[in-house]
Parts: sequence; C-alpha cells; structure tokens
Amino acid sequence: MIEIKTQKVKNSEIEVPGSKSYTHRILIAAALSDGVCNITNCLKSEDTLLTL
Repeated sequence: MIEIKTQKVKNSEIEVPGSKSYTHRILIAAALSDGVCNITNCLKSEDTLLTL
C-alpha cells in the first residue's frame, strides 16, 4: 500500500503552460485540493473542457 502524505498550502499560485497534459494534471490537482485554485493559461480544447 502506498501512503500519500499531504501538506496544507495556502495562497500559492501556479501558472500552467498551454499544454493538454499539464492542463489535465492541474485541473485534477485543483479538484483534489481543499482550497481555492486560480488557474491561468489553460489549453482550451474539447478534451480539457470535458475534464472540468
């Protein structure tokens, strides 16, 4: 079994390059976070919109 230890991060900012792979990853990470996430420069495509 793999244990994932989380840390609380407040008021952080990440800018994602316009990549489909990176956009999917940051959207999933934001969905798993407990806080507010502001994501900029996401690739707008059918695939990434379906991830939302």
